[in-house]
Amino acid sequence: MQLKKLLLSTAILILGGNLIAQETNNKQSYLDTTKAKIGQVEVDILSSYYDQDGIHSPVTGGRGTEDLQDLTNTLIISIPYGKNTFSINLGQDNITSASTDNMDTDVSSDSKVDSRNHGDITITHKLNKRKSYHVGAGFSSEYDVTSFNVGGGFSIESKDRNTSLDFNTKVYYDNWLLYQPAEFRPGVDSFVLENFNHQIYDSPNGEDTRTSYNFSLTIARVVNKKLQVSITGDFVYQTGLLNTPFHRVYFDDGFDASGLDELSTIKSKKVRKREFLPDSRIKIPVALRLHYYINSTFIVRGFYRYYYDDRGS
Repeated sequence: MQLKKLLLSTAILILGGNLIAQETNNKQSYLDTTKAKIGQVEVDILSSYYDQDGIHSPVTGGRGTEDLQDLTNTLIISIPYGKNTFSINLGQDNITSASTDNMDTDVSSDSKVDSRNHGDITITHKLNKRKSYHVGAGFSSEYDVTSFNVGGGFSIESKDRNTSLDFNTKVYYDNWLLYQPAEFRPGVDSFVLENFNHQIYDSPNGEDTRTSYNFSLTIARVVNKKLQVSITGDFVYQTGLLNTPFHRVYFDDGFDASGLDELSTIKSKKVRKREFLPDSRIKIPVALRLHYYINSTFIVRGFYRYYYDDRGS
């Protein structure tokens, strides 16, 4: 009797040990398959330079220099982590603009120097081999505008991987400091214009905001081994401050100002107004792309774009 009890206890102990071992192995196996791993991190450092000239600056009513230089440095970091990919984009634009400097009448000073700092982060999550979605947020800041944005979207591919659909949306919220042309600032009269000191009067006259809603849908199709087509439709709705506070508009009123320089034009007796535009806008561009592979030497690329704007197509 005691022997039977011992054998039974031993059997239960062995069976229990096997069950515990199996459970432990199952847990380890589950952890091994679900544990997120960091993939290869990519880091890109980019720089670009842009130079512009011209003689139709809106800051001085369509007459005057548009000289501008822009040096941009950007850092892009991509970090894969399990089914997620984290993308970080940081940059700075260093801008020298003679046109912007002319919002004051002290046009003989050095060109206006401004820096724009910007950054954003996007998280992309892969649901499976054919589906993914992403969310993101960003900001930018310069001397008169601070902007924030949030967005997201998703991507779907067909089972044969020949057709894809991408939908993206982003909302921008901009806060503007209202720097007006010198002659429209409070306390500035003709005497002040003749003896202008921008250090005293270079201050914003209030604030205003702008909100932009962007939606984009793209459908792409690999028709055959040689032909690929895609169609993209966008819808943009903007509301708020849509003009630039320091742009001038001059009215002729029978006065010939063709012989005046920029400073004399600003101080002239012509009727001067600040730029004012409607506080809402709708833009709808639609684009069609076509790529046809002829051979290893020649590829035909076609592009057509239709653009609608409620201020004029």
